[in-house]
Amino acid sequence: MKSPSTVKAIFMMAGIIVLVTVIGFVIIACENEVPEKNPFIGKWTGLDPYGEPMEVTVTDTSIIIRYSYGDSYSGTYTYSGNTVTFSLTIMGQGMSGTGTISGNTLILSGVYQGEQVTMTLTKS
Repeated sequence: MKSPSTVKAIFMMAGIIVLVTVIGFVIIACENEVPEKNPFIGKWTGLDPYGEPMEVTVTDTSIIIRYSYGDSYSGTYTYSGNTVTFSLTIMGQGMSGTGTISGNTLILSGVYQGEQVTMTLTKS
């Protein structure tokens, strides 16, 4: 029969082995979870549907359209992969739509004042 100190040492070693194994699995699981990078974040430039130059700034939580003459409008968006869904208020009128990104080009399509509009923007 083994002495109590030997049995205690065996259980302690088994506990250490289990602990190290669990920590190893946690580290491996965390390394595999790479958050999706938001391709929309940044500054985009182009023309609005009426030919006016504009700059669109996309942050983690909002989308802001700025015009050279000083007006700016903001809204919200969600994205999945290379597709964005947005909602803005421009001069008191709601605009919502979708967009897709390909490289440095963002194409936004939506309805503004009952009219279907499309804008092509370039990342700057």
